[in-house]
Amino acid sequence: GQNGRNGGHYEGVAYDNRFPDDANFRPKLFLTEDRSNGPLERFQPSVQALADAKASGDYSNLLHIDPDNTAQTDYLLITPDANIDTQGTFIWTSSLSAGRDNANSYFQNCEGIDVRNGMLYMTCKADKLLFILNLDAMTYIQSSTKSGAFNDQPDQIAAITGVNGDIMYFCEDGISGGNSGVSGSGVHARDATGQGYTILQDEGNGLAGETTGLAFSPDRKLMIVAYQQGRIYKIWREDGRPFGGQMLDIRYHSAPDNIFAFAE
Repeated sequence: GQNGRNGGHYEGVAYDNRFPDDANFRPKLFLTEDRSNGPLERFQPSVQALADAKASGDYSNLLHIDPDNTAQTDYLLITPDANIDTQGTFIWTSSLSAGRDNANSYFQNCEGIDVRNGMLYMTCKADKLLFILNLDAMTYIQSSTKSGAFNDQPDQIAAITGVNGDIMYFCEDGISGGNSGVSGSGVHARDATGQGYTILQDEGNGLAGETTGLAFSPDRKLMIVAYQQGRIYKIWREDGRPFGGQMLDIRYHSAPDNIFAFAE
């Protein structure tokens, strides 16, 4: 790779390639690191490597070569507003040490990350926070996930789903409660009004580890999700209908009060 960090406690990857036909727009890849001082890293590939990849259709070297010395790696620096510390502005810096210091101060142990329509969504488990970065305006907001991701942000869900009544799916882990008193990881969803739903959940806590790798088949009739214990599940609806809505590839560590429903 091009970041020169020789490894780390890396967790999630997302990319922003909204304008693939614009010669002036380079795709951007984002990487989280599950450490108290793990920065949010942004990588932009070499201009020449990108042009060569587009011409040949072979993108396998895009992250590994820099023939014109234009590949760029930088790190997130956020600055909270003076009067409202749950929102602010941000910049990117080439300094890894500055990125680590900023992460240690504001966003520790980040994991799930996704990018949709110029908005970056990132969950950080140390303080159970959800960050939403506007990549164009260079502004951000943060909120708690202690009562569920997007619990108080239906406007954000509506912006992602684009349709009132549509739903958004995401993974979570660490729930306690339910008929058995102890519940494990699951897949949850929220609709455009902010209403939460449990799609599936390990109520008996028999499967160790987080749910991750949430995906859908092209016809959206199959949901695929993995438990980090080493099991992958294929799930379908009994009525044969497709799963509606969209998937946001974030996950977070929830609190005991984040209970919508339970599935055996």
